[in-house]
Amino acid sequence: METRIKTLNIGGFILTSPEFTWAEPERIGGHKAPHYLFDLILSQKRKFKRGLDMGTGEGFLAFALSKVCKEVVGVDIGKRSLEFAEENKRLNNINNIEFKYSDLYSNVKGKFDIIVSNPPFVFCPDDKGARWFYGWAGKLGIEIELKIIEGFDKFLEKGGEAFLFLSSPVIYGNNILVKRLKKFVKERRYEIELQEVELFYIKELHDFYSSYNIDYFITYLAHIKNNSHPKLKIIKLNFFKRLAYKLYIKRMKKCSGTDILQQLKKIFWD
Repeated sequence: METRIKTLNIGGFILTSPEFTWAEPERIGGHKAPHYLFDLILSQKRKFKRGLDMGTGEGFLAFALSKVCKEVVGVDIGKRSLEFAEENKRLNNINNIEFKYSDLYSNVKGKFDIIVSNPPFVFCPDDKGARWFYGWAGKLGIEIELKIIEGFDKFLEKGGEAFLFLSSPVIYGNNILVKRLKKFVKERRYEIELQEVELFYIKELHDFYSSYNIDYFITYLAHIKNNSHPKLKIIKLNFFKRLAYKLYIKRMKKCSGTDILQQLKKIFWD
């Protein structure tokens, strides 16, 4: 089957990608993540020596890093994605990025003073992983992102910073990722700021989520500093946005008719 290709101009970069990828604004759940991270990277006042884009895909975040770093490495486990990344590097005439295959940090060498990542976020049965655009994210949808964060001890320079888009399941009102990060901060002395972005739920996986007693998921923009000042700060959505999300998810679990709550959703955050 022939792959349909799209060429887009995003953030001043020409990008080619397979159709139905992260670049399309109508994508379900997490579709804004790369754009949030892209803007965060370009807003940095300091200049960095080495930057790492973990799970680079077609190279979008690596290109943002190229503006604030002397040297950039973009890694991914998807060989087809890396082919697009190389083509995009050529189209944009960028010379300070090296793209290479790596299963997380398996083929990464040296330390970096900035690491960025928009990792897979979908928690789904193993046999469905390949069917979801963002792929299988491991146990409870946090396995891969935690492996990335745990690698900071070895790969993030002292005084370095990381920006990630993270997701966490909420089970019986308990935020699983936050619980793990509290332990991480205490043991390894990192400063972490989590900014809530949205609450989401994939209705097609309702039975699967129910078997794990998952209420919903929360996505975050995470800013992590390796500065020996242990702290975990959470910036929450305002009351009305959070309420609208919860009502929308509650309705989604009951039936597919969501017209009224779609309107409520638009009132609060569109």
